[in-house]
Amino acid sequence: ELSKRDSKLYSMDPWVTSKPLPEYLQNKIVSDSIFIVIHKGTTTQTIKVSVDETPEMILQRFFEKMSKKKLFLDVPDEYSDVDFVLRVCGRDEYIIGNTPMKDFQWIRRCLKNGDEIHLVLEAPPDPAQDEVDKEEWPLVDDCTGVTGYQEQLTIKGKDHEKVFTISLWDCTRNFRVKVIGIDIPVLPKNTDLTVFVEANIQHGQQLLAQQRTPSKPFVEEVLWNIWLDFDIKIKDLPKGALLNLQIYCGKTPPQPPKTHMQPRDSVAVDSKCKTQLLYYVNLLIIDHRFLLRQGEYVLHMWKIPGKG
Repeated sequence: ELSKRDSKLYSMDPWVTSKPLPEYLQNKIVSDSIFIVIHKGTTTQTIKVSVDETPEMILQRFFEKMSKKKLFLDVPDEYSDVDFVLRVCGRDEYIIGNTPMKDFQWIRRCLKNGDEIHLVLEAPPDPAQDEVDKEEWPLVDDCTGVTGYQEQLTIKGKDHEKVFTISLWDCTRNFRVKVIGIDIPVLPKNTDLTVFVEANIQHGQQLLAQQRTPSKPFVEEVLWNIWLDFDIKIKDLPKGALLNLQIYCGKTPPQPPKTHMQPRDSVAVDSKCKTQLLYYVNLLIIDHRFLLRQGEYVLHMWKIPGKG
């Protein structure tokens, strides 16, 4: 199955739907057409396309229109529409293939929110360079479900290629968590707000370590995609330790005059603003099998009554 898969489609898997376009979105489309903004380097072009057109048709028409202006797009003359794809600005999401524009989830989201559709014209990713991220820590591998004593699991004096599960006492790195983002289904009425995630490692009533993300504008989907490094080693995590995640919101701090602007730590600035807890969730770091939790989690959070 892996050898027969379409490597191009796999590396740019588009997010599409087969559901008919809802009536409330159809009412936002004038004459079955929408405007999209295409960026290439410092050049920007706005074109009108039909919602029934496919990305391949749009690229072909775009290159026919810009055939004499390739120099402004920094595109060599020998390149054509088949050498480029459309990617959503600021996201690893592609608008490609023979699917009508109205069936792409990102297009529907922009129509729903009344946002402009900004796309980047770029070369497709090289499937040959699509390798597994090798930045993996030697944490406990729970694929076997095997646990044991320190003497059985230690990696000292053993062939590392034959070790499947190691002792937590050999994990001398600091514990860290990667926060991808949050999805808030219901936004507050006050749009002049910022939001951040506070992460705590707790054991009973004791706070072992704490980190937080920078504040960002409070919108429907907030993305950080950053690592939070805690000042505690993995081997020092006690059994029963919890990772407590909390979502706070606060008012956007006033901007200082430009004449007095100086580089400052955004977290330090945010901490001075009055904040309010909206959601929280707890995750057991070391489970009942004495195995360290790892991998990707989608956590559904508890709402603070009257606040979220």
